[in-house]
Amino acid sequence: HASPGWPLRRLPISPPSKAMMQVQDQVQQCVTEEQQQQQEWQQQQPPVEVDRVVEQEQQEQQQQQQQQDAQDHERKQEMELEKEQKMARMEEERRLAQEQEALEKERQQAMEKLRKEQEEQHRADLAMVTRAIAEIDGFPEAARSMLLDGLPHAFTASEGGNAPAHKMQAGFVDLVASALEDASTQSAKEGAEAGAAQKAAQQELETCEKDLLEAEAAVRAATAEVAAKAALSTDAAKAAGEAESEHQQVERAGQAATKLWQQIREEHERAAAVAGGSLHMLATGGWEDDDMKSVAMQAVEEHLQTIKIHSALAAAVPLALEVRPAKRARFDTVTVDTITDVVNKGLAALNEKLEAIAPEEAEASAELLGLWAIADVARDQVTRAESAHSDAQASLMIANASFAKATEKLSEQKETISSFASRQAILGAKAENCKLALSVVDRLKAGMSS
Repeated sequence: HASPGWPLRRLPISPPSKAMMQVQDQVQQCVTEEQQQQQEWQQQQPPVEVDRVVEQEQQEQQQQQQQQDAQDHERKQEMELEKEQKMARMEEERRLAQEQEALEKERQQAMEKLRKEQEEQHRADLAMVTRAIAEIDGFPEAARSMLLDGLPHAFTASEGGNAPAHKMQAGFVDLVASALEDASTQSAKEGAEAGAAQKAAQQELETCEKDLLEAEAAVRAATAEVAAKAALSTDAAKAAGEAESEHQQVERAGQAATKLWQQIREEHERAAAVAGGSLHMLATGGWEDDDMKSVAMQAVEEHLQTIKIHSALAAAVPLALEVRPAKRARFDTVTVDTITDVVNKGLAALNEKLEAIAPEEAEASAELLGLWAIADVARDQVTRAESAHSDAQASLMIANASFAKATEKLSEQKETISSFASRQAILGAKAENCKLALSVVDRLKAGMSS
């Protein structure tokens, strides 16, 4: 087999062998000369010997012919073998040439593929370094623009691929590597800080979860307290309603008696006022002027109409009382004494009634007052129960607000932890990207002279 990468040397095809043909001609010439010598010798021999000699010659000729035929056959076989070998050599050369051509084509394709892969890798490496520089946080924009603009030229191989990179290229590459290294260090540092902050936030989260559990327990307790206070308020309202209803029933039942008692008391007051006031003044002549006498007379007449005295007496009273005692006739005096006695007896009767109803009135008043007191106490209990219920509702509202605040704080803390974790992951990824970009820079530097 030919060595790969080197073209096969095509072997020359030799023409028919001239030496072989010369040998054959010489052999043929020798045979002809021998035959002539045999003929000459036979001519010199006696006739008896001729037949034997001829027979011998014929035998020799047959042998020679056989030898010649064998030689011809051998030469033919040699020629056919040589032809087959030649065809085999030609076929082998053609096959080797095809293999060599295929190998060369494969080699060129492999080299082209490798070149394209290297170009693609170069572009990918440049893109990665470019992206890493573009993502550096806190990097001066002027410096970033300078590095991004110079990157495509910094890793360009020198003409011919054998000369070392220009010192300006090497210096620029060092700037790129330094920026990436600083960015990796800074990202790793900030990532560690974010991790520490996440750990502290996680501890705070545990406190928030504890506060939330306590707030939830407070809500449950406040809810139960509200339910209990609501039940107490309902019971107190029911008891107050029952007490109020009983008080109203007793009050309605005693209204008639109370009204009668009040009427008796009012009649007693009027009778006492007339007996000790207007009637006494008129009977004793104690008025100072006619107006006073007229007012007193009217009061006496109204009282007489109320007690319903005899009409004749009622008609005589104003006439008797109109004059002073010194000027009254005997009939007037009798009339005054009679009306005074009637009024006093009526007043005495009213006093007896008042004394008779006093115990019953006191008992009814005491019962009504007791029922009112019970209803009032029940109303106070309703007020206190409602106040307690309101306080419990206020406590529940506070507990719910605390629970909502604890829930919100827990959610915010989870978001804070998630933010720190995300920041740590992002910064860690940036640090790794910068490290990977540094390794890419090293590979690009190595490929600048390759």
